[in-house]
Formats: sequence, structure tokens, C-alpha cells
Amino acid sequence: MKLALCTIHVTDDPRVFYSALMKNLEFAILEGLPALSSGVYSIIRAKCEYTEGNNPATFRLIPINVQELGKRKKAFSRGHSLFIDAMVHFTRLEILPKEEVKELLEVLSYELKTCKRISPDIRDLVEDLEKRIVSKGFKLA
Repeated sequence: MKLALCTIHVTDDPRVFYSALMKNLEFAILEGLPALSSGVYSIIRAKCEYTEGNNPATFRLIPINVQELGKRKKAFSRGHSLFIDAMVHFTRLEILPKEEVKELLEVLSYELKTCKRISPDIRDLVEDLEKRIVSKGFKLA
């Protein structure tokens, strides 16, 4: 099977991650591939092979090159990390068995409540994610 080319953007910026998850990320096209100009530490260009039938999806990556865009300049944020974790959990709500979803909603409730308390700078994103969870018919604690 011929491998497609892809880019992997390395970031810990919750706004970049959220924009990507909600499919409203603005990016340029360089050499036929998406490339972000800010909010990422490096861009990895790779050959990518999608493995069909796996849920969640799995990919095999063969790196071609890495472009370093800058050094990490900010302090670690527990709230930002929790929010990124919550977004990953959000993507799993509709694919996991019902009993696992109940446990996941408890984790999400804790993470989102904690994010609002310790990272008020992303409160707008947290509240939007909460609304999206509820709009899908799930109940947060």
C-alpha cells in the first residue's frame, strides 16, 4: 500500500488543540500539506498509513523530517493539560461502551471543573466543551 504524506504538529497550547478538534483551525498549505505558523513547537513531516477497522483509529508513521519552530517558553499549566486530556475523552464518548462512558463522564466532570478553577484564561473553551457534551445527550456530574 502506498503511504500518504502527513504533518504532525507538536503543541501543548489548548487553543490550538481545541481549534483542531472543532475543525476550525487556520493553517497554510506548504508542499501540499497543512502547516501551522504559531502555537506549535515543531512540525514533523511523515509518511502515514491508516489502519482500517480500528476504533479508535490507528496510524503507522515514518518520519521524513522535523522542523523545530522554537523553544518552549511558558511554564507548565496543569489546567491546560487537563483540558487537553478532557478533549481526548470527549472524542471517545460516542465510541465507548455505555458502562465505560459513565466512568469517563465522571473524569470529564472533574477535569472541566478543575480547569475552570485553575485556568480561567481558557474558561470560554471549557464552557463550550461542556455545552457540546450536554448537546450530545450526556450529563456531567
